Amino acid sequence: WRLGWLIGPEPLAHHAGRLALCMLYGSPGFIQDAATTALAHDLPELATMRERFRRRRDTVLDHLANLPGIRCHEPAGGMFLMLDVRRTGHSATDFAHGLLAAENVSLLPGDAFGSPAAGHVRLSLTVSEERLVEACGRIRRHLLALADR
Repeated sequence: WRLGWLIGPEPLAHHAGRLALCMLYGSPGFIQDAATTALAHDLPELATMRERFRRRRDTVLDHLANLPGIRCHEPAGGMFLMLDVRRTGHSATDFAHGLLAAENVSLLPGDAFGSPAAGHVRLSLTVSEERLVEACGRIRRHLLALADR
């Protein structure tokens, strides 16, 4: 369990907040041990997992292609996909809050990950393809509603 606080100048607090975000998502020892095992052995589960996330990524990219206001970044791997929402005219936070309010889809504003991710939202590929297709339909509906305004 982690608990702490900081008293200091606002610019320092801003940077410390980003550092805390990274620390809160740190890797405990048992996860590091698992990663060492995964890297040292040819585990069939890894290929299965890699293929599952590749299919989910491709599903999202297919469903969100050519929509007004966004550009999807195609990750080479991993379980997240970043959407550039700057062309919607909304900040990442406003876009994410509007999408949640209108369509019950939760995306994480990328601003917390530093200036290169500003104007982007992060979509998780950790749910089933069926749920991703449903979420993409809701994102599409929200983007089309924004474009009509």
